[in-house]
Amino acid sequence: MVLSKVRASAHLVSKVVALSVGLIWLAPAFANQIIVIQPVIAGATGVATPDIARDLLFTSAIYGQDLIDIQFLPTESSTSLSSNLVENDTGVFPYVTSPLYAAAPFVTVFYVATIDSNASNRGASTCYGSYCAAWVANSAANDTFAHELAHILTGFLALWDPNPSDPSHSTDPTNLLASGDIRNVPATVAAITASGSVFDRIAPIQEAAMLDSQYAQSEVPEPDSVILLASGLFLLVSFRRAKTAAR
Repeated sequence: MVLSKVRASAHLVSKVVALSVGLIWLAPAFANQIIVIQPVIAGATGVATPDIARDLLFTSAIYGQDLIDIQFLPTESSTSLSSNLVENDTGVFPYVTSPLYAAAPFVTVFYVATIDSNASNRGASTCYGSYCAAWVANSAANDTFAHELAHILTGFLALWDPNPSDPSHSTDPTNLLASGDIRNVPATVAAITASGSVFDRIAPIQEAAMLDSQYAQSEVPEPDSVILLASGLFLLVSFRRAKTAAR
């Protein structure tokens, strides 16, 4: 009697292990992709006034439509970096060579007061060689960071209805990669997630490029979580079978 119970327990454990291994093997196929952001505030304290909570909220909603999760790392700051970005190689160099710059697969966003000393410039994104980053100014709109991030993820090609004179931007005002002068900017997160939304859409061809980007990482469940799920599923099935047999 005792031996049979031991054998039954061992059989149960082997089933759970086998199911867990199967789920772990299949997990990447069902995992979301995650983009990890390193925010850095540049310049003297109080000059750049970022709204990082807003950027996380709106960027998560925009990319969530394509099952891409956004995660912000703890914010860093540097008083040695200028609070005004000058958009040329000389101006970009100090930022991407800063010790606070996080290389791929992370995306670094520098929060500055202004870009090219122009208060109407909301954001920028560029690469110095293989070092790419985004900049967000005090005048940024709700979707500015999401827009600049999209440039990096798509390799600075709009891909969807590209503007012949500016292939990095789309001519579709409902698209996330439309330029700031024509893009529909959402006032609320609900405007993005609503059915039939005309704010910050991501076209399938853009989504494919984003998911293929070096910055997109698979968000695979932890093995402990998978084993717990497998155990629960197996016990549930066993309980149902036992209940059926008792009838």
